[in-house]
Amino acid sequence: MSEGNTLRFAFGSSDGPNSSIWRVWSNKNDIYVAVRYLAGDIKTSLHESGECQTSFTCEFMESDNKIKDQLFGRRHIKTWQRKELFPSLYQLMDIVIPHSHLEDVKIDESVARKVQWFSPDINYANTQVTFILSENDLGSNNWVGKRSMDTKLMYKGVIQNGCFFYIVYHSNNSSVKSAPILIEENTPEENTAYRLIQIGVDSLSGVGYLVDTSAKKTTKPSG
Repeated sequence: MSEGNTLRFAFGSSDGPNSSIWRVWSNKNDIYVAVRYLAGDIKTSLHESGECQTSFTCEFMESDNKIKDQLFGRRHIKTWQRKELFPSLYQLMDIVIPHSHLEDVKIDESVARKVQWFSPDINYANTQVTFILSENDLGSNNWVGKRSMDTKLMYKGVIQNGCFFYIVYHSNNSSVKSAPILIEENTPEENTAYRLIQIGVDSLSGVGYLVDTSAKKTTKPSG
């Protein structure tokens, strides 16, 4: 991923049902991930050092002193280290999209045309999106999990230090673990549901994950 480029992706269709719209971009050798409407408040940082975290942005912390005090000035919600799958090959993070939480939301055409849309396999419960970093090129027709988990390639690029960055996805029926919930407020084109992003670190792999869920407008959580 060249510096300054931004990938936007979602599952479903612009007319609904659909997931949240996700943004991925890079700065030098660091990669960032955020939900479109939360990018100014919360983002996940995947650093060249191997340190990863999902955090409130500095701008968000400075905009609300009450929240800043409640958090004791700490921005990081979850932190973890990337996982070495094989020598020079690392798993950075996962996004889980439960198909039961895709909502019938119509996305404005000016927004939708900037998004790469992917079709979820409704024969399964979830789509899992995995972010991979490799110090070596895995080849033009090869990527992590292609044969073992039937993963599909969403993106392949090169960051500034020459490492290869892959985003792959696959369908599964794994149970979704509960985690702290953050609310993505609904926008003018999203008037039926609130998007909820659950944030956690897997107890077995040690890798951070985000779960893209939703709640009907009438059941918006308090807080």
